[in-house]
Amino acid sequence: MSIKADVENMNAMSLQGKWKEVLEKYYADNAVRKISGLVPLVGREMIREQGEDFIKGCTEFTSFEIKAVAVDEENNVSMVEMSQEWTHKFYGHIRQALVFVQRWRDGKIYEESLYVMQERANN
Repeated sequence: MSIKADVENMNAMSLQGKWKEVLEKYYADNAVRKISGLVPLVGREMIREQGEDFIKGCTEFTSFEIKAVAVDEENNVSMVEMSQEWTHKFYGHIRQALVFVQRWRDGKIYEESLYVMQERANN
């Protein structure tokens, strides 16, 4: 399967809220996620734990939208731009733009850089 097809399927699953399944299917066991301004998460298990902790604090998801996708098959890189809006019990109401830059090997993401831009925050 091509990276483009994998990214399209991964995005469809994400929009359905199947983030745990996305992690299992598309992230290498030793994947590294670098989130702007934070210590990198090393390993699919650590990425899953961080996601679960975040979701536990969410009281409402207002929107989640994929804005743009770019795939460079030759260099095994994908980029996904998203926007999300949610309310969290600790952070209040947040609206963010996110860009994921994903590096692929053997059908799995082995490195991901996540750039987060606050659009609005009301606490």
